[in-house]
Amino acid sequence: MLTYIQEALAGQGHKAAMTSLDILEKLQEDLRNLQNKEKLNDYQNRLIEERYDFELLEVGFEIKSILLVGKKNTITKLKFEYKGKEIPVIMPPGYNEYFDAQERIEHFMQQLLGEKGYKCKATPMLPNKLLAARSGFAKYGRNNIVYIDGMGSFCQVYLFYTDIPVEEHPLSEELIMKRCATCGACIKACPTGAIMKDRFLLDCKRCLTFLNENGGYPFPAWVDPKIHHALYGCYRCQEICPANREQLMNPVEEVLFSEEETKILLEGESIDTFPDRLKNEIKRLNIEEYLSVVPRNLNAIFNQS
Repeated sequence: MLTYIQEALAGQGHKAAMTSLDILEKLQEDLRNLQNKEKLNDYQNRLIEERYDFELLEVGFEIKSILLVGKKNTITKLKFEYKGKEIPVIMPPGYNEYFDAQERIEHFMQQLLGEKGYKCKATPMLPNKLLAARSGFAKYGRNNIVYIDGMGSFCQVYLFYTDIPVEEHPLSEELIMKRCATCGACIKACPTGAIMKDRFLLDCKRCLTFLNENGGYPFPAWVDPKIHHALYGCYRCQEICPANREQLMNPVEEVLFSEEETKILLEGESIDTFPDRLKNEIKRLNIEEYLSVVPRNLNAIFNQS
């Protein structure tokens, strides 16, 4: 059955794996160990306590396995016309269709599995990166991002409960790419020092991704204004990573925002007031979810020019 799924998804550039439900107990143990042995900040503890839910969902069928789908992501290069210049701004891999992709894949899988008499349902409440690593589907990089063979870190892992029976298999004990032990490129490239030499778990509150995605306040005074480069998120540890060398050769989408559209975005108004072309682009690129932080982040980039 897995081969049937993998062949169907390969046509869309995706990869797939399956694992049994016994992995859930191991994931809970992993998270407890993190809380007991690592100095987690309040955000990390809240993530574990509030975001993850290991209780099986009521999905209308007997859950027997977990399907992992790895979707290949791309970079989007945005250009904003501002005061007579075209200023490039990166949208790191995955943001451009993060929310839409799960729905599309779920719909595709439900049709595909339905032809064989099986069912599936998306489960966003599990730690997808940790599950992917424990199952052997992916490996962590030193930057705490997961890597899939053939995709590098330009990927997103989506999880689905299914009623497909699978046999238990040994869980992976090697969670981190071997090359990370002697590399250190991402540690040197991290603009905020969030990736540390003496600890694998990064300091997420120093990570530019965390800072870029949380609005309502200025950037901390210790943040060097010269490091801003992305509409949100951060790209530095991925672009320097040797494991992404092939991915950096992939085509990218380029999107230009006019001077007037840039002005509207900087004003921070509701998307309902946007002209149709701008509104459509914002929704197509999934920027709407982070629209509240766009004025602050763009200003930080423009102030360097």
